[in-house]
Amino acid sequence: MGETLDQCLVRELKEETGLDIRVGDLLYITDRILPDNHVVHIAFLVERTGGSLLTEEELHAKKETVRKAEMVPLDRLAEYGFTSKWHELAKSDFPGRGSYKGDYVKFYGGQ
Repeated sequence: MGETLDQCLVRELKEETGLDIRVGDLLYITDRILPDNHVVHIAFLVERTGGSLLTEEELHAKKETVRKAEMVPLDRLAEYGFTSKWHELAKSDFPGRGSYKGDYVKFYGGQ
């Protein structure tokens, strides 16, 4: 409560990955309405400014919900559950960034 989106993102990424970041452009906003909840997906471009990735042991000790944090090449995104649409967007520098794209599944593909 009382944090801006960028303040929250900086804090959460530090807590859950160990990385210090600078928040850049808003990429997209989508939402997903399910029978029992409504999820708003807000994607930002971020730049790593410092810190180091927490190890699996450190994450476990902090009882974080994130189990592992890793930097991976764009070409490996599918191995981590990202859709081909997300991969295409990332490779093309997120055209149309900064706008509302409607339904998450319709925009990103997948489930």
